Amino acid sequence: MFAICQIAVVVVLSFSVAGADSPLLGQHNRQALQRDFVMSKSDVKHILKGIIDAKVARAEKKVLWEDSDFQAIQKLQAVNRGDVAEEFIADVLAKGGYRVKFSSQVGKEDGDYDILVNDTIKLDVKTATLASSGKTFQHENIRQDGGYDILVLVDVAPNDLYVTVAPKQTLPFFEFNENWTAKPKVMHRRLGGSFYKWDFSLKDVKERKVESTRDILAMFELAFKRLDSCREILENSS
Repeated sequence: MFAICQIAVVVVLSFSVAGADSPLLGQHNRQALQRDFVMSKSDVKHILKGIIDAKVARAEKKVLWEDSDFQAIQKLQAVNRGDVAEEFIADVLAKGGYRVKFSSQVGKEDGDYDILVNDTIKLDVKTATLASSGKTFQHENIRQDGGYDILVLVDVAPNDLYVTVAPKQTLPFFEFNENWTAKPKVMHRRLGGSFYKWDFSLKDVKERKVESTRDILAMFELAFKRLDSCREILENSS
């Protein structure tokens, strides 16, 4: 029985390769069979390597967050992670004596901003967790034409927290970006709209690591001053 199977395999392989030159096949079919045979010799390595790499990436991500302070955030979907960041920033500002309302509380749910501070300053809050590479934070859907005044980026690593607070007019896609010292200065525009993607490496945000509410409140105080300066520049140039 084993010998019969061997013969069958040899016959099939012989037909697959040698049959490519058969006069019964058209030129197009011969070329297709030859191409498929050549590809089959390398495809198996490519397919297996891709599966192994994906498994390794998932395993490394699990190890990266295992037994960490903020491990539980990995169990949340992206929208819920965003809610966590918004509530966190609102709580910190409230502790600092600011009046804070969520956009939904003032009947504003079009996505222009997330938090209203002192009835006048609109915050757009974005959150990101450290990528499986352990090197970057990736922020999506940053709008140049959004109705917010200040962009707040909350970056969560397994055991550390980084916060970026910047008036919209100081962001890299505006002319006043000389006020913006954070890196990278370039935003990557997404195709098909006014949405931007902004990625940070751990090196980029190392100076914005926060340990206390005082650290975050100091960032907001500076951002509020910059916002006033930007508004004054805009008023004087109009």
